[in-house]
Amino acid sequence: MKENPNILQTELAERLEVRRETIYRDMKKLVDAGILCRSNSDKKCNWKVAKNF
Repeated sequence: MKENPNILQTELAERLEVRRETIYRDMKKLVDAGILCRSNSDKKCNWKVAKNF
């Protein structure tokens, strides 16, 4: 995500060879913990890893 903040959950699932639901659930936990930030516009979403990670 640091390399590509515009990566889609489906792309991550393919790369990691897991289901998209797994990526969604894990990313939600990271957002809730403050490790990952999500900023989205009407057409795309950007992911940002917290500075201390």
